Amino acid sequence: MLRVLLCPDSSGPHLTLLGKYLTAIDVRVRMVPWFGKQTAWSMAKLIAYRLGGYRVMNLNWLPFNNLTEMRLARWTCRILGIRTVWTVHNLSPHSVQFGSREADAEAMRYVMDWSRELVVHSERTRSEFQGLFGSSRPVNVVPLANYLDLIQTADPQASRKKLHFPEDKVMVLMLGPSRWNKGIRSFLKVVSTLPDNYVGVLAGGCRNPEIRDLITTYQRSQPQKFVVRLEHLSEEEVAEYYAASDIFFMPFEDITTSGSIMEAISQGKAVVSTDKGNMRMLVVDGENGYVVSTEEEMASRLRSIDREIARRMGVRSLEIARSTDWSETASEYKEIFERVLSS
Repeated sequence: MLRVLLCPDSSGPHLTLLGKYLTAIDVRVRMVPWFGKQTAWSMAKLIAYRLGGYRVMNLNWLPFNNLTEMRLARWTCRILGIRTVWTVHNLSPHSVQFGSREADAEAMRYVMDWSRELVVHSERTRSEFQGLFGSSRPVNVVPLANYLDLIQTADPQASRKKLHFPEDKVMVLMLGPSRWNKGIRSFLKVVSTLPDNYVGVLAGGCRNPEIRDLITTYQRSQPQKFVVRLEHLSEEEVAEYYAASDIFFMPFEDITTSGSIMEAISQGKAVVSTDKGNMRMLVVDGENGYVVSTEEEMASRLRSIDREIARRMGVRSLEIARSTDWSETASEYKEIFERVLSS
């Protein structure tokens, strides 16, 4: 039986679902923690799992806090004979992770050199990755698959009532306004210019004080235009915000792979976002939303979506989400792991 390590053990829907579907096709899966404060524990896990017959590890993103941890993990894997596959996910951290953008790029190259093969989620990302970091390792394209197995859903009418959203308004949602790269500035600016029957909703945790201050400034100046709740939401509450809203608007300034957009289409929402990363694999212009470039285009596209159009686009979003099958994704990963072990 093929045995695979997935790292880190708390990396969100992608690894949870990958582990589930690998297990369904007779792959034995074990999880390795993020190499941070618990690096000693992560090393102990590597040794124990290697003794149990695990010889390949799938690193997801860069599960390290510094370059020293990366070097120690690589050295340990080399000594133990553990081969590594790297799922890149993004071409750079959402914010500086290793002290500087130069150090972040160095970390990316280091893990590329460490890994036998790489995985990205679109042809566009493969081309961009190779343009930045070269092509010394095989780069496989395995599309991001849906989150339907994990999401909770809620009743739209009941959720609108509970959240006090007016029935005659088009609710434009951004969840998790926690990082500038999500396009917070454009969201606020564009929504503030929309007709009175459009209301912006910003919900979810936000520890960045500058982002909180900017959102608060807009809300105070236009209290009827924005609904704001900047605190952690339970899975049930997330489902209610999706159900009560009409459009998911995430005008990314920079992104390679968006789990937020995959979650939104898995929730059956119309989506407006920017032409970044794998966006055009998830959003088909005019069908389940729009991919836009400028703030003027954002505003124009949002104004063209009323509640009925949003509902129809949401149905199409679910169709697109269902077309991304986890069984196929897991099979592709299995082939990569087997190839790496046999090389």
